[in-house]
Amino acid sequence: MKVLWLCNVCISAVSAASGLKGSPGGGWLEGALNALKDQAGLEIVYCFPQSDAKRLVCGKAGGLDYCGFYSRRSSGKRDIRLLEDTFRAVLKLYSPDIVHIHGTEAVHSYAMARAFNRPGRTIVSIQGMVSVYAEYYPVATPNIMHSLTFHDLVRLDSLYLQMRRMRKRGYYEKKLIGSTGHIIGRTDWDRACTEQINPSAAYHHCNETLRDAFYSTEKWSFERCERHSIFVSSSFPSYKCFHHVLEAMPHILSRYPDAKVHVTGPDVNRIPWYRISSYARYVKKLIRELGLKDKVHFWGALSAGEMADMYKRANVYVLPSAIENSPNSLGEAMMIGTPIVAADVGGVKNFLEHERQGYIYQQTAPYMIAHYVNKLFGSEDTANTMSAAARQKARGIFDPQVNRRTLMDIYALVLAKGQGESALSGDVL
Repeated sequence: MKVLWLCNVCISAVSAASGLKGSPGGGWLEGALNALKDQAGLEIVYCFPQSDAKRLVCGKAGGLDYCGFYSRRSSGKRDIRLLEDTFRAVLKLYSPDIVHIHGTEAVHSYAMARAFNRPGRTIVSIQGMVSVYAEYYPVATPNIMHSLTFHDLVRLDSLYLQMRRMRKRGYYEKKLIGSTGHIIGRTDWDRACTEQINPSAAYHHCNETLRDAFYSTEKWSFERCERHSIFVSSSFPSYKCFHHVLEAMPHILSRYPDAKVHVTGPDVNRIPWYRISSYARYVKKLIRELGLKDKVHFWGALSAGEMADMYKRANVYVLPSAIENSPNSLGEAMMIGTPIVAADVGGVKNFLEHERQGYIYQQTAPYMIAHYVNKLFGSEDTANTMSAAARQKARGIFDPQVNRRTLMDIYALVLAKGQGESALSGDVL
């Protein structure tokens, strides 16, 4: 069985073999590929966008076939048709039995489904959903939705325009979901969202596999953590709501004056005025107005190993997003055992039970971040109990071998049901 994976990033193994620019994201894809490595009867072709060469870049990386296609990351009808032509060449080159599209966020996913044109042999794995996420821009930052900086004007990248672009991609995301025969998800949220778009598609539950570093690292320990420290895994984009953690800090500092926040992403205090976005400027303003300059530490982009170290270092991990499906950062924190405070959004409740593996709070109430963080800061017993419970649950959810078997069963089912399917006539863009 040959399965073509269409993914959104060039993973490190492929980057090293091809010389193409890699991506800091997508480490979980390498974890999933490693779990499938040497699986009898399975051959995977890894297909991904690249902007280094205006042609197909194909080869092998450690026994894995890869194919990088040129993409401008545009979403016009002409770009989709060009991508369709490219994908027809890719499909002719590899002749896959199944096309497995990882993520619906980019228009190349829709173009691939059109080029393959076999819904019964097409699987779409849900990551996030831009058609839904777009509507959370004004929810996350209503007071700066129409703010502009010099950077926003030059790059045409205001929050409002980001929302507009995401809505445009969401249009093609809905067409993709509506045209596929099989969907892989793992939460009530993604099942509800996809069923409302395409109730006739078969929904398959399959959990994701985390990056390798999170299976081999030592567990979190209250004795070894940095007391009264918070880790937030993303300071951008705006719907990740890092500003809610800043708003909670005065309440935390009133009880724990030595409290501090560690967060990935660029230091907003070091971004020149001509490069700062409206959201970065807003974060910078909050830090200044709330007197948090010495309390917030930005760490830039971190590798998987460095992220694991940050989870172990933190006293508490906070997930403040306005919307998520099943954030990998939550799974990583659970696997390591970092005590968790998470917003009640998307599929979070499918992974975390309130007051058992962590605390879940109403997302629009950032003062509740302070309430639960203070509880975890003040109780070693509670932190240890939740840490152990989260690790136990994570070992079941993110078990690579279980997830491998589940995915192989899905492939076998799709292959059996799709026998004899002929290509359908394409719909209109």
